[in-house]
Amino acid sequence: MVATEVRVGPWGGDGGEHRMEFKIKDGWELKKITVVSTKNGCVHSIEFIYLDDDNNLQHKKYGGDAPSDATPETLIIKDGKKITAIGGTVGSYEVYTVITSLRFKVGNDDYKTFGTPRGTPFLLPVSLGDVSGFFGHYGGDLDSMGVIISPS
Repeated sequence: MVATEVRVGPWGGDGGEHRMEFKIKDGWELKKITVVSTKNGCVHSIEFIYLDDDNNLQHKKYGGDAPSDATPETLIIKDGKKITAIGGTVGSYEVYTVITSLRFKVGNDDYKTFGTPRGTPFLLPVSLGDVSGFFGHYGGDLDSMGVIISPS
């Protein structure tokens, strides 16, 4: 039996009353990832912007409403490029264990970091297969996140 996908993680805490499950279907193309975070706080939300198989721009957001000092930042994924590494940090925010920062690497480009790296780091280089989605839990913040990898 051949595996169709592998789930790695999740990293983070065990809180979050909502389940995050974003899978890039055949025919979809991930174009942007927007992360909202606060300095010395945590990642409040993550949004995936993609073209569906009808070439319509769609988006899926996971996480809570951010406070007024939150900063949205966007990673643009150029045509034909793939995510080659995902990382970040897990730490305390208020009384919760959450994702405090995220890092993405696309192709051979430098990492783009969202949030403030603090806490326990994690890193997943992806050299065999393709990132085909993300999973985890969220409430007011992004509590945990893992990566779905499919064969190339």
